[in-house]
Amino acid sequence: MEEPGKESVLVMHEKIRLSLLHVDYDVIISPNAILAKEVIEDLIPGATLENVTPNALSFVAAIGHPVLGSRVVMYICPSSTDPQQPLEGIIAHEALNAAWSIADIAHIKITEDNRELLGYIVSEIVNELTDMIESFHEKTDNLEDL
Repeated sequence: MEEPGKESVLVMHEKIRLSLLHVDYDVIISPNAILAKEVIEDLIPGATLENVTPNALSFVAAIGHPVLGSRVVMYICPSSTDPQQPLEGIIAHEALNAAWSIADIAHIKITEDNRELLGYIVSEIVNELTDMIESFHEKTDNLEDL
């Protein structure tokens, strides 16, 4: 049973394989940015994410680790109510940031000649994020029904 005044916070984590480049990236979905930061720091021992505030709606970080190698991690708050920052815009923004980081990790320089590749990467990331957020809402809606 939940204590009065305390809400349940669900954190969803998924390691996703970008099939086009065979590169993995981690996505954390949660309404709590600090909790997401802690999950990421647990996933990558020794990593420290600075400048994450409780009201952060999203972020992408490329983290180098001596054993795990370079990793891209993303955080998305699944419920932006700010009309100036709709969820769809946040997803697009972070997908582009993640795509650049993934291309960099894969040693691919995006140029005029291969810019379509960036579009495919962004599209795949947007699709994955959209599916995860939908799944997050289904799970949290089911928790509220209990």
